[in-house]
Amino acid sequence: MLGAPAPNIYGLMTPPTSPTKKRNLHGGTFNLHPCLTEAGAAHVHYHLGQALQSIQFRGAPNPEAILCQSATDTNVTTLPIHLSFGPEIHITNPNGVQVGDVFHQLHVELSRRLSAREMAGAFAGPSQGPPQNTRMLDVIVATPYFAGLTLRGNSWYLQLR
Repeated sequence: MLGAPAPNIYGLMTPPTSPTKKRNLHGGTFNLHPCLTEAGAAHVHYHLGQALQSIQFRGAPNPEAILCQSATDTNVTTLPIHLSFGPEIHITNPNGVQVGDVFHQLHVELSRRLSAREMAGAFAGPSQGPPQNTRMLDVIVATPYFAGLTLRGNSWYLQLR
């Protein structure tokens, strides 16, 4: 056929059939797994200071199966999550970010000890100084339970309850 695009033997689309919109990996153009959303987090019971084995999914007979599912409906290898109280966390997995990767990396990042610079910012003002071995969780809230990720602009933000 004259004028029709040549078949592509490698399985990739060729112009003019290529999509014109690229996926934004900072949020907005893909959907999160339901348990990671603010609405779905009502069925998740997880204290971010505890080990991943303590996570509970209400009504789920096999929590391990949920942790192995993709975190998004599009396979992404990096999922940036913003913290309103600290640095951005990049959840990464070269094979695609899974639900368990998100919970594990949030736990690791929020449980780590603050650097001297971070402690100076967290404990600004007249005081006797920050306690030694302060974790990020110690600074942010009294009970850091996962309450979902919400989309603000093109970025995902961690919600705590």
